[in-house]
Amino acid sequence: MQRAPRPPRSAGVWRPSTSRGDQHLASLLLSLNLLAFLFHTVLDLVDEQYQAIRQTLGTRRRFFQDLEAFLRYFQFGNWDEVLDFMFKGLELDTG
Repeated sequence: MQRAPRPPRSAGVWRPSTSRGDQHLASLLLSLNLLAFLFHTVLDLVDEQYQAIRQTLGTRRRFFQDLEAFLRYFQFGNWDEVLDFMFKGLELDTG
């Protein structure tokens, strides 16, 4: 009994590329992720307004869900305007 010929290993199977461009993209995305983590850690340590907002909202997930909604419907000139908007909307004490 003869066996049917085997198809080549790559037939019909998608294999991710391992080119140099993919490696650079992965490094860039990792760097941006680490930079974002550092940015939010610094904010958590030094920005009192950010700390008050985060404490009121609870989790980072909730903070970013609210932030996503605001940025979808409102335009802000800078980060301080976003935090001021959230701070006033949550009716947090300014003193």
